Amino acid sequence: MLTRRDQRRVDRVCMTCVRIAAILALSRPPGPAWAQGGPPMVTDDPDTPGNGNWEINLATSGSHSSGRWEIAAPDADINYGGVTGRN
Repeated sequence: MLTRRDQRRVDRVCMTCVRIAAILALSRPPGPAWAQGGPPMVTDDPDTPGNGNWEINLATSGSHSSGRWEIAAPDADINYGGVTGRN
């Protein structure tokens, strides 16, 4: 059984460890972030296709690892720009 003094010392050491871990975690620079449109289309096109217009994107994606292929096909991203301002 710890005395109160020893318990306070253990608590201080634990809090110091937590603070050091937090500083290390927050000081690490963030990794790259990639914007992504409808999967798997990587794009920087955030706008709608415009009033009354269609935007249709078709794609295929694949990856190869451990001697096997994974393919997703077809991938479709279909958007319609709704008409606004009608009474």
